[in-house]
This record gives sequence, structure tokens and C-alpha cells, in this order.
Amino acid sequence: MLHFLNSAVRAAIAFASDIASLASLGLTLLVYFNVRKLRRAYLFTARVPELTEELSGKASELFRLRVTSAESKSEIQVLMAESDVLLRSLKSKVSGSSRVAVKAVLLATAEYQLNDSADIVWRVYVAMQRCLAEIRQTQLDLKWDRRL
Repeated sequence: MLHFLNSAVRAAIAFASDIASLASLGLTLLVYFNVRKLRRAYLFTARVPELTEELSGKASELFRLRVTSAESKSEIQVLMAESDVLLRSLKSKVSGSSRVAVKAVLLATAEYQLNDSADIVWRVYVAMQRCLAEIRQTQLDLKWDRRL
């Protein structure tokens, strides 16, 4: 079929098909990243409020147990384990500064596993509060993004 076309025309068609392939790759990547962003926003809106509510409850309980840390070490260990699971789930659903805050709490809980002093329990509590504040601010920002 192409035997009647000269080499210049064939080269032009090949060049045009190369450009079209690159353009379709660019569009595919654009769609991929937009779908990924929408998926994360949906997960954030749907699941993160529930997880932050649970984490807030764990933080309150940790604050209460912190005072009697010597008598309640086993309760604190269970609480840290439960918080660790919540934080890992939360980490997969957030990004940016919220993700950094979640990682900081995970590091603090890992530090507690090495040294279970009352000072570390307080650091974990403070990191949890910082993380919760960061996520609340991100939720408020997301509400403003939807209004615009």
C-alpha cells in the first residue's frame, strides 16, 4: 500500500506517528496522575475523619495513662500498638505535611518500643497532637478547595 509513496512522505508520516505516540503518552500520564489525586482526595474525605477520631481517642487515653505510667505499662503498650496500626493506615491515605506528621508519630512510637519511659510517652502524645492538628488543617484546606 505504501509502495507508491516516496521516501520523504513516508518519513513525514513516521515522524507524525512518533509525535502522536508521545502526545498520547503525555495524556496517559496526565490522566493517571489526576485519577490518583482524585482517589487520594476521596480516601481522605471518606476515611481520614474516622481514623483521626480514633487516633484522638487513643491520644486522650494515652494522656490519661501517662500520669500512672509505672502501673499501666501494659495498657500503654497495647495502646501504642493500636495507635501504630491506625497511623500506618492513615499514612497511606495522606500526603504532604500530613504524611510527615504521621511519620513523626510512627518514629515516636518506635522509640517507645526501645525505651518505655514517661518522657517518651509524653513525646508520643505531643507528636499525636501535632499530627491531628496537621490533618485537621488539611481537612479545612480541602473544604476550601471544593468551594472554589
